[in-house]
Parts: sequence; structure tokens; C-alpha cells
Amino acid sequence: MKQDIIKLQKYVQESGIDAYLVFTSDDHGSEYIVDHFKTREFLSGFTGSAGTLLVTKDGAYLWTDGRYFIQAARELKTTDTTLMKSGEEGVPTIFEFVKKLSDSPKIAFDFATATVEFVEALKKAVKGVEIVDCGEIIDEIWTNRPEVEPTKAWFLPDKAAGESVKSKIENLQKDVEKQGCEYALVSSLDDIAWLFNMRGSDIEYNPVNYAYAIVSKDGATLFMDERKLDEKGKKILEENGVNLMPYQDVYGVVEQISDKVLIDKEKTNYALFSRIADAKETDVFPTTVRKAIKNAVEIRNMKKAHVEDGVAM
Repeated sequence: MKQDIIKLQKYVQESGIDAYLVFTSDDHGSEYIVDHFKTREFLSGFTGSAGTLLVTKDGAYLWTDGRYFIQAARELKTTDTTLMKSGEEGVPTIFEFVKKLSDSPKIAFDFATATVEFVEALKKAVKGVEIVDCGEIIDEIWTNRPEVEPTKAWFLPDKAAGESVKSKIENLQKDVEKQGCEYALVSSLDDIAWLFNMRGSDIEYNPVNYAYAIVSKDGATLFMDERKLDEKGKKILEENGVNLMPYQDVYGVVEQISDKVLIDKEKTNYALFSRIADAKETDVFPTTVRKAIKNAVEIRNMKKAHVEDGVAM
């Protein structure tokens, strides 16, 4: 494990950058992730759920919060990574640390695992910073990296969701129009689960599927591994006017859109954002707002779930 950090340090030194950042995230800004995206844990040895790793040519630093100070201090010994106790007196933030690396620091990271929100904050806090997209170096170092295994997707019937997929898409189309946009890019996995009344288990203990969606006045396209869907699932999408395309095709599709695209900067990764010609950011995405307002069916089912949970306990 220590040798892997040394390899990344060597890359930093040879490529002329000042540091390489590793986040605790997947391509969708998810809080919980599958093993494929646990790069920070792989490199540093720290297994906590929150933290950011920064690797320079001769050092490695891990920022995490007070929940994990004791655990991190123990686990980071295996890789000689320095613990940066976030929020403690005298401990610089990541942005403050980066500022001191150079007058115009050059920072590399995988744009697909960095949110638009983070990159905007970095550019605002560190004047003159140059960012470099380099996710492939991790694949070179992490030779036995786990794959993202597709699990079966399934759909809630309308009577269980309280609203049909078609209705939800139509409401999103109205919201997009009100925002002065022609398209919406949905990146949040739980928003996609809600929008399509679709569930899965790609991430342990989270009923979601790895997918993207693009919605316009002409319809909706779901970008997802087709192996996750049986014929019944494909038929449900077809009946609701939803086109199905391969997961990674979303990058090529957004590049072809010249009209304004509504995005959620907290959940959209910077690799996707950088391919959008005209993006409009919103602090709270329309599906997130609608998802939060529970209909009568959802409220009834929530109460039922709590009763069953209480009985089980």
C-alpha cells in the first residue's frame, strides 16, 4: 500500500504538477460508494467514510473531520500519510495548503470524481490555480481495481410510488422551461431513482442504480448499463417514452447539445460539466425539491415502513 502512494508521488514529480487530489466520491457526487471508487482508501489506508487525500512529490496528507481523528491516526501509519485534523486550530484547509505550494499551483485530479461545486470553490479560493484532468494514473497504479458490478434494476408500480414516471418527467420538463433551459442533466442517483420510479442495489444499502438522465421537451433519455434491465424493465421505459442508451454515452451526447442545460453543481462531475457548451447551475435541482415533497401514498408507505421497522427491532 505504501508503495502505491510512492508511485503517485513519483508521478507528481515527473509530470510537473504540485499535487494530486483524491476525493471520497464517485462520478455522481454520492456519499456512499462502491469499492471501485475507494481510491483514497486504497492509497492511504484510511477506511473512514469522509476524507480528502492530497499527494505531493514528497508527502501525503489526509483531511478528515473529528469523527475519525483516532481511527485515521491509527490507519494512516501504514502509509506514512500525515493526518490533517479539519477544523482544529492551526490546521490549514486544503485550499490554504494548496496556496502555499506555489504562486500558481498546478493541481491534478480525476475530473469525473470532482463536483462542479468543488472546482468552483477551488478556483475562487486559490487565484491562478491550474487544474489537470488525470484519472488514468490511478488505473495504472491500482492494477487490480474492482469493477462496478451491475445489479438488476426494478421499478415501483404507480400505485406504490403515488405518481407515474410520465407525470414526473412532464413536471421536470415544465421546471426546466421555467428555468429558461432546453435540457436538464440529472446526475444524482437518488433523483434518478425517484424520477423513473426505479430501484437497484449497485451501492450497498442504497436502492440506486448507476445512471444519468437527460430530459428535454422532446422526452427523456436514461443512460445505464443495459444488462441491468430485463425485458419487463425495458418495456416500462418504452411505455413511458424513455430512450435507453449506454452509461458512458452521456459524455458524447452532452457535447452535441448547444442549447442551455440545467445542472446540479453539487452532483454533476466536472468532466461532464466541461463538455457542456451552455450550462445553467442551480442550488437546488427541480427533482430534489419535488422528491422532498411526499405525496399521500409515500407518506402512508413511510408510516408502514416505520411500523415494520419497529416490530423488527
